[in-house]
Amino acid sequence: MTKIEDKFIDIKKSMLVELRTQMNGAVVGTMEKLIGGEPYFSYGVAIPRVKEQAQLHKGNHELALSLFNSEIRELKLAGIYVDDCEKVTSDQMEKWSKSFHSLEIAENASTMLFFGAPCALEVALQWIDTPELRRMALMIVGKRLRSKYSENDNALYEAFYQKAKVLATLELERGEANALAIYLASQHRHFPKEVEALLSDKTTSSYIVATTII
Repeated sequence: MTKIEDKFIDIKKSMLVELRTQMNGAVVGTMEKLIGGEPYFSYGVAIPRVKEQAQLHKGNHELALSLFNSEIRELKLAGIYVDDCEKVTSDQMEKWSKSFHSLEIAENASTMLFFGAPCALEVALQWIDTPELRRMALMIVGKRLRSKYSENDNALYEAFYQKAKVLATLELERGEANALAIYLASQHRHFPKEVEALLSDKTTSSYIVATTII
């Protein structure tokens, strides 16, 4: 046990006791898995209940690191909701991405935390080149375009778009295609001409064209 984990052991125990009162007996023990991930334990607690517990400790970065290091779904999610996005580093993003045991964890980390990190766009630019991570990259940039856009980042947005538009010509898995469509809709808010040109291109997947709402 690390010093950080030992420091927060009482908080984690207390949080687990409270969360277990909200558990869903039908799914207790469910093991979920993402490509490359290891199975983990779930109490089946609804996300709003996890967020309520996390709100009590919001902004405690060290606690968030300790929570996410758990092999319990609810504590991993709590770590995401507790953390301060301004304190998230590229090293943390890389480390956490290696333990995205489920799409639920990956999507929440991407859209609730990573999108706001100072290094978010730089990391997303790397992740979009990796099949296992590009869905998360699309979610990170899409959320940042919607809620934390800055013209100072336009060069990075353009670099990401040049990579993302190549994906629009490929046959993607449905979830990944949906993430791309949502990203393109977000990109359209600030760069409408580029996105409209892509959607009118005959090489663009018909599914992407049909599902991108602009």
